[in-house]
This record gives sequence, structure tokens and C-alpha cells, in this order.
Amino acid sequence: MRSRAVRRQVGVGSLVAAAVLLVACSGGDGAEQGAELRHEQRLAVQTSTGEIDVFTRDGGLQRVSPPTSNGEATAYSWPTWSPDGTRLALITTALRSNEQWVTIVAADGVSTEPRASEEEGDLIYLSWAPDSATLGALSAGERSGVELRFLDGSTAEPRPARALRGSTFYFAWSADSERLLYRSGTGQTGEVGIFSLVDGSFSHQRPDGAAAFRAPSWSSLDGLPLVGLRDGDGMQRLSYLLEEGEELVAALEGAPVFAHAHNGSAIAYVQLTPGGGLFRNLMLAERETGETRLLVEGPVVAFFWSPDDSRIAFVTLSEERTTFQWKVVDVRTGRVRPLDAFRPSSFESFFLSFFDQYIQSTEIWSADSSTIVMAGTVFFGGQPVDEPGIYLIDAGGGQAERLADGVLAFWEPVRP
Repeated sequence: MRSRAVRRQVGVGSLVAAAVLLVACSGGDGAEQGAELRHEQRLAVQTSTGEIDVFTRDGGLQRVSPPTSNGEATAYSWPTWSPDGTRLALITTALRSNEQWVTIVAADGVSTEPRASEEEGDLIYLSWAPDSATLGALSAGERSGVELRFLDGSTAEPRPARALRGSTFYFAWSADSERLLYRSGTGQTGEVGIFSLVDGSFSHQRPDGAAAFRAPSWSSLDGLPLVGLRDGDGMQRLSYLLEEGEELVAALEGAPVFAHAHNGSAIAYVQLTPGGGLFRNLMLAERETGETRLLVEGPVVAFFWSPDDSRIAFVTLSEERTTFQWKVVDVRTGRVRPLDAFRPSSFESFFLSFFDQYIQSTEIWSADSSTIVMAGTVFFGGQPVDEPGIYLIDAGGGQAERLADGVLAFWEPVRP
């Protein structure tokens, strides 16, 4: 991610920033509960006053963020679930000094004492290793670029692994939690490769060979690393890195953003066309057949595979072009179902701008693939239907429900 992101996490600084900034952002006003959560799955909510609440499986509401951290009054943001669902990592900002660090809390708010790291600089992103033992903390500085450090997932103390740096930095954990697939650098001068946390070695490196893409991705089907590459003449492509050479997935016309289906059977991607300010044309590349087909034509701000891989939720501009709109597309049939129009909170705006990185550490779909959670204001007929807050969007086309006040929310990582 980019070093231009600021402490308050509201600057986008990405290829889709033009789309996000078309909409005036608005946030929630508190933690007051609205609709009932009817899922056997917990939901972490960031309130507009900087606390973290968890909606429990029995419909209760539990405050999990401590009143102080490192002895200071603080505000908390970006609640990031550990893959085993036992802990939440929080970006913590001291209200007086404005310093930042990572706080790790028990997801039930009581089972373990909160643990805080040392001061970490301008934190912009947290991502747990799949085994929940290590946390990657990405921070940014005006002069030093972006730095990825590794923390113990229980104590928040630094891991001995070396920090990784770049003018920008995007990464993906391997399934065994021992390696990182990364993309660093800017524009057409980026590098891709794999870093081993076991011995500190690098492999599969392509210095100055990266296309103008952002977050890389591992295939859960066969463990291959997917990146964007470019030729000497500037032509770009999606390819899997092999020990020697590569496996071509698709030739590209513009800068790509992509994501694997959870089962690894397909890759969805969009491209930034030359001279365009938005990503366009949601494409699908099938692993088994090697075929590529168009799923959705037109502008796409962000997209998210459902947990069962049957649908992809995507954000586009509303017909009035004054708000965004959620839609879902059936992967098999290509049928598109319009959902709710909305304006995102400032935190939701940042999340959508870097969705390809955040999908590797957060979840907006419920585990049963029925509901999308979002933060902002829902609109109907050009008018807000309720106050800003946390909304549950029915992926089947039913009416959205306002769950609570808040500016950001993520489901716990449960798979069907």
C-alpha cells in the first residue's frame, strides 16, 4: 500500500481515488444498536468515537477495546480478526500525542489481557498469517516509504524476521504462514517476489518486471503465486510465477486488480484502461479451461467473491452518478442483480480504494453468502433511508437493514 495514506486513514491515494472522491463521505455517530443481527457469526464494529464492539452470536453487544492502551487514552480503528477467530488486532492512536501502535485484544473481550506493541509509526494496514501466530503491520512515513514489520500474534512483540520496505508495498501470506508474496515499487518500476520468514531468503524475484498492479494473490487450488508482469515493450499480463518461467493467465490492456475465488478455480479481475479514471469490465479467467470471459461491462470500483464462490458482489456508480451502488453477479449465468445505492463512510471509502489488499485480511460477506456488511448511508430514490451507520445488505435483493451506528465493520472469518 502507499505511503501517502495518513493517520486518520481517510486519504485514498489509489487508482480508484477519483471514483471514491465523487461521493461526499459520511460516518456514524455512536454505538447505538439498531436492527437485530440474525447470523450465527460475530461482527466487529468500529464506532465513530473510536471504540471496537463485537456483535455476539446470541445477538448481544460486547465492547472489546480497552479504555486505555500503553497507559494513554486512545482511539481504535481497523478491527482485524485473527483467522482462528480468537483475537482482534487494532490500530491504536493516542489522543494526545497522536502516536500509533498495534493493540491485540481477545474477541470476547475478557479471556486474555490486551497486548500492545511499541510505537509503530503511521500504521495503514494489518494482516494476520493464516496460523494466527504472526501479524504483519504495515506503516508509512513521508520519507521512508512503506515498511512491513512482523509482530507476535499473542504478545504483540516484534518478531525476529527482517522488516520489508518499498515506496509502496502489497503482500499476501502463503497458506503455510511461512512465506510472503509481495509487490513493491511504483508504476512500471515495481518488483515482485517471495520472501521466506523461515530463513529470510528471497525467491521468484522479478526486479523491475512488475506490471502496474497492486496486491498479489496465492491460489488455494495449487499454491501458485499470481502477479501482474510486463514485457520490455510495456505489454502487461497476469501470470503465475513458477520456479522457472511463468504460467500465463491473461494478456492485459491496462493496469489490473485481481482476486482468486476461495476455492482457487477462477480469477476475477478488472483493468484501468488508458486515460480512464475507473476500473472497467469485470472479467473471469477459469483455471481448468483457461478460458476468459466478460462478467460485467462498465465501471467497477471494487469487487468481492462470496464465500461459496457462486457470486461476486461489486460496487459501481449509481445511475444518477451521485452515489455508489452495490450489485451482485452470478458467476455461472452472468445475471446481475442491483442492490442498494450508498455513500460510504470515510473508512469504508479507504477500504474500497484498496479492496484487493483488504480482501486478504477482512470479510464483508457473511459465511452463508447471504449478507454484505457496509458502513455509510443507504439511499433510495436519491434520498437517504436512515442515518449513517452499519448496514446489512441482502444479497438476494431484500431491503437493507441498519444494524448500528459505526464507520467500519467486518465479519469474523468463518467459512461454510
